Amino acid sequence: MSEHPTDAEAFGHSLSPYRVVIIGGGVSGALTAVHLLRQSRHCLSVVIVEPRQDIGLGLAYSTACDDHLLNVPAAGMSALAEEPEHFLDFARRHLKKVQPVDFLSRKFFGFYIRSLLAEVLENASEPDCSFTHVQDLVKDMERCGDVYKLSLAGGEDIIADTVVLALGNLPGRRPNWLHKLPLEDRHYIHDPWSRERWSQVQTAGADILIVGTGLTAVDKVLELTKDTRTGPQRIVAVSRHGLLPRAHLALPELNVPPLTLPENTALAALQYLKRQAGQKADWRLAVDGVRACTQEFWKHLPVLQKRSFLRHLQTYWDVHRHRMAPRIADYIKSLEGSGRLQVVAGRLEKMELSADGRRVDVLLAHRGGANFENLSVDLVVNCCGPQSTPRAIDCPFLTRLYERGMVVANDTNSGIKVDGLEVLDGAGHSSRNLYALGPLLKGELLESVAVPEIRVQAQDLARLICRRAGKN
Repeated sequence: MSEHPTDAEAFGHSLSPYRVVIIGGGVSGALTAVHLLRQSRHCLSVVIVEPRQDIGLGLAYSTACDDHLLNVPAAGMSALAEEPEHFLDFARRHLKKVQPVDFLSRKFFGFYIRSLLAEVLENASEPDCSFTHVQDLVKDMERCGDVYKLSLAGGEDIIADTVVLALGNLPGRRPNWLHKLPLEDRHYIHDPWSRERWSQVQTAGADILIVGTGLTAVDKVLELTKDTRTGPQRIVAVSRHGLLPRAHLALPELNVPPLTLPENTALAALQYLKRQAGQKADWRLAVDGVRACTQEFWKHLPVLQKRSFLRHLQTYWDVHRHRMAPRIADYIKSLEGSGRLQVVAGRLEKMELSADGRRVDVLLAHRGGANFENLSVDLVVNCCGPQSTPRAIDCPFLTRLYERGMVVANDTNSGIKVDGLEVLDGAGHSSRNLYALGPLLKGELLESVAVPEIRVQAQDLARLICRRAGKN
């Protein structure tokens, strides 16, 4: 199978390939390509447009830090839904003494996804298929008759019969809490995953303010503190609720009996979950038990109930649902105990450069609004995590699609509206051969960011596209 652009003449006949362009080369995009190449029985051209050098990593798995661990045990991380032990078997071939309950490194999982794609390319049975990685960025897209024209940042255009939006987690725009602090100030890091930006700052002995207390913040705390020679003196992590992700059990339960949530209100579901948690040996068994029915529950929940959940309950759900590996949780707890890490519930009232320009002065209002605290820090890091509302995202390509009505925000204004995996336009009509998967569907499905959900979406989407390709 070719890894380079291939036209009909190269196949030795005049049959034109059905052109599928996947925008985004993280796990969502990579697994879609894997399943397309495995399932296709037709002349198919699969193109992934991804500016990174490696396919299958995205933000989560491109980390170079060995201490960034998966937040799901190895037994639950297979990329292939029909082969639940696929990742575990792979890990046992490459690592020593891997157990199903082990939390392996995210870097290793990225290696696994890349290896899976390489294996599929090597063993694909359909000779009339091609795969291409275009290392570029899509800046615009328009419908031209029955096809799509994608304009790349590098100046080239790509024509596609089908387009897949696999954009992953989207960054946010300039936050309001920066106040008078410039976005490009040397005391501020807007993108916590920018290696170039981190290389420009001095963290040894510094006082650092992290905005956000989710998994992104945990990752940055790990990186900052593991080397005591270059680590900061103090880290303050602040968020509206001041909640860190909870910890997994030291020995996670792998076969949790499924539960079914009531489908009338979010509050009724919460009360049911609390009762179940009280009846079990550990609350985690209740949370994991509703995993299989969460998407169906969310689909039937009235829109007003969804909005109420997102406004009042999502933070509490997320910290219990998306948990830390036990070893990481123990380490974070030790940092809190030593005073190196302080987690605060509150909001940022004021932020500006100090009079001498050497530090950042911050006025912090503790939750409840009665107590205020003045902080002076060397560095502020934005760890608020991915954004989903049209006004909050920093993705010019998707913003253009919103403006043209090619995509529309869903009823909760978090992500795009779809029918299954098919994108709906501003008039509510199918966008003909335009699909989406992964985090873009979180508002429609609630659970759409983890591998167990994405692997099913990728498989189903590939099946749908291959049927379409067979009719052309």
